[in-house]
Amino acid sequence: MGYHTLTGYSVITPPDHSDYKKYPHPLSAVRLARLAVACSHQGQRIGERLLIDAIYRTVLVAQQISAIGLFVDPMTPEVIPFYRQYGFIPANPDDNSRLEVWLPIKTCIEIASILL
Repeated sequence: MGYHTLTGYSVITPPDHSDYKKYPHPLSAVRLARLAVACSHQGQRIGERLLIDAIYRTVLVAQQISAIGLFVDPMTPEVIPFYRQYGFIPANPDDNSRLEVWLPIKTCIEIASILL
């Protein structure tokens, strides 16, 4: 049906976010390395459920390692609206060539508390 893979991630250049803008060293985060749904099961909101599970697990990890959020590097620009509807923001708003988006941990916590 589908799966997701989460990995640890280190943010070398802090994202353009007021909480982290002047932080002096790499920040811990979680990266959604893969999210996939079998072609035969697409259109059934399985990807949405997998993303919500990834957000929830990011919250659990953040309680242990102080992760700043969940990062995703979409394979194509066409999938960015999928992530944007959950509050993901560009990791580097000044660089339109990068597709990477992220969900700050505060937003992850809000989503997890509402949906789970």
